Amino acid sequence: MFLKQTEFTCNKQSIMLSELTALQRVEYFDHLVRQTELTEQNENTEQNLKRTALYVRMNIESNAFLVSRSLLNLSSDGGTAKELQDCVLNTWPPGALELAAKEVLILSDMQLGTTEDDSTEQNNVPEPAEK
Repeated sequence: MFLKQTEFTCNKQSIMLSELTALQRVEYFDHLVRQTELTEQNENTEQNLKRTALYVRMNIESNAFLVSRSLLNLSSDGGTAKELQDCVLNTWPPGALELAAKEVLILSDMQLGTTEDDSTEQNNVPEPAEK
């Protein structure tokens, strides 16, 4: 395969992540559409707690989707994508899941990565000279 890979470390534990395949990217966007449709069905709910819980759940499930598909590309055990996603949901803490999902998005060219050089260059914009 030609997929980019990176090592992800959290709490002194390391795992290899890979970028998503073209099909997995399409499936991810389909997943987001389904999640959005669920949100729209619940928009009439006036209780902020329910809405917040729904958004947190959507975020966690979307991150697990990304991470599990990435891990599936490196797995040789023959498990299904759904089984791996369930495993990720049951074993990963939300913070690690969020960080790993960001890595997968960057690897897959689906999100711009920022580096220290990028942020310092933006902060060091020269001011125009006065006449």
